[in-house]
Amino acid sequence: MQPVPFSSTKTWNSCDALFSAGFKRVATTKRGFHPRRRESHKNNKAFFTMNYIFLLLAAVLLVGASASSIVATTGAKRVDDISCGECRDIISIVYGIDENKIAFNTTVEVLVDICKAKFANDTVRLDECVLLVDFAGLLVPLLFDGMNDLAWDIPLTFCADVVKVCKEPCCEAGAPPQEIFINFPDSTDLTQMRATWITLNETTGAAVQWWLEGSSNIVHVAKETPRTYTAGGWIGVIHSAKMTNLIPDSTYVYRVGGDVTGWSQNITFKTLPSVIGVPSRPLRVLQLADMGYAQFSNATTAMIAQYVEAGKVDVIIHNGDISYADADEQHWDLFFNKLQSSFSRVAYMTSPGNHELYWNFTAYRARLGMSMPATVPAAGSGAMYYTLQIGPVPFVFLDSESWIDTGNIDPMQLHWFRTYMNSLNRTATPVVTVAQHRPLYCCECGDILSAILREQSEQSIINNHVDLHLSGHQHNYQRLYPLINGTLVSTNYTNPNAPVYVVNGAAGNREGQMSFNKNAPYYGNGSRQYGFSYLVYSVDEAARTATVDFEFIESETGAVGDSFTLVKNY
Repeated sequence: MQPVPFSSTKTWNSCDALFSAGFKRVATTKRGFHPRRRESHKNNKAFFTMNYIFLLLAAVLLVGASASSIVATTGAKRVDDISCGECRDIISIVYGIDENKIAFNTTVEVLVDICKAKFANDTVRLDECVLLVDFAGLLVPLLFDGMNDLAWDIPLTFCADVVKVCKEPCCEAGAPPQEIFINFPDSTDLTQMRATWITLNETTGAAVQWWLEGSSNIVHVAKETPRTYTAGGWIGVIHSAKMTNLIPDSTYVYRVGGDVTGWSQNITFKTLPSVIGVPSRPLRVLQLADMGYAQFSNATTAMIAQYVEAGKVDVIIHNGDISYADADEQHWDLFFNKLQSSFSRVAYMTSPGNHELYWNFTAYRARLGMSMPATVPAAGSGAMYYTLQIGPVPFVFLDSESWIDTGNIDPMQLHWFRTYMNSLNRTATPVVTVAQHRPLYCCECGDILSAILREQSEQSIINNHVDLHLSGHQHNYQRLYPLINGTLVSTNYTNPNAPVYVVNGAAGNREGQMSFNKNAPYYGNGSRQYGFSYLVYSVDEAARTATVDFEFIESETGAVGDSFTLVKNY
């Protein structure tokens, strides 16, 4: 089994530059304040953390490396020799001191006195020691505030992520397969389905077994391909295996695991019919974004399960901010166990969001990216974008993210996008949907990051006649009227000749729902209720008319909070 490496496709240029940026930010930024939050995250300190937590963590590591010689001369225990339990005890003490501001200030003063006593005859070392203490005095409160906002188990996660002496196992030894989900592994061949699951240890003989419902005497078997990653101290094995040669419009039963780990319960799913996305059998899509592992997503989790159980969903699209793990790896495990009853029965297709950025998206790549369809044509190592076509309905999943929590769709991805769009027969595929995490437009995201995305990709969206653009990132629902380059084109959705932008990051997470400006000229409707999108696609070749019936479903009640129909005559 090969571990998934830390990807080099979005690399850090220089630790020195990182340290300088982090130090400058800490030195010039008031505690808990980030200017960009005024525009789009007014009540959300976690967003400050998402932009700068890596800078702060890098600064901690550099401070620790610089201070190691001082620690060594005192005979104190070095970081390399600290156990997980000792580290957690130390961080718990420091956290307790940080919470008591009088004790914290006293501690800083004591550390300065120690510097003075230790280096009384060495002014250079004394200045370095005092500088480190002063820097820590600025850094520690920011760091703990950030970790609180990320909902970390602070002692455990800090000692796993930063000090790297603790581990975060996925599950208990001997536990059966967990976190099961299925997805389409190929962009066009829907007679395949990939099953992915997790166990604590690698095992021999692990596989997926499947059979037609009612025909358990004919069992098909596919061996799994294991992978793992170690970022954040995570321990576990990710297994994937493909079920192939599936008969359309048929119910299958499958289970995953093996004789060593045990088998999962039998799970059913239904393959798509060979003719779909037409008036006699429309394509039904459930779309969500910004969904966390904790209680804030409970209502959405339950409502998704109702839709899946009722057989109303053909595919689930989750375009970014998946679980809000934020470098606490066990949050990934909690999320996928929470959603397993739905994700194990309907194809679950994803694209990355900014909350997956840690270790350059290592966890996302290992858990999800390597299960999604390949980027065709190939676009370099580690590409996290792809296409999926179901009947006459194509979807383009774009990667709008960067490792420094800014929006970015680079030239390579845009070239790939344009190449794919040029390959489509738009008579056969009249309606194209793009799904990505960050919006190009929304009614409270007028910051430079959205402007950068528009500068990078909007003209390609327009020139290639994208019909529907689905995004998240904003924790609410917003339906916009068709627009081009910021200019309103129409106030209805019949043959708009412009992209229709819908923002829906309302699935529920710890950061809460966000307000938005209803006075934008292109604002159609919106909601701060928890919810998801439900889309029904139908292409009538005889009438040369394509429709997308769109509903915003409120998670608490199942009520339709908003709806519209996109009509395209072609």
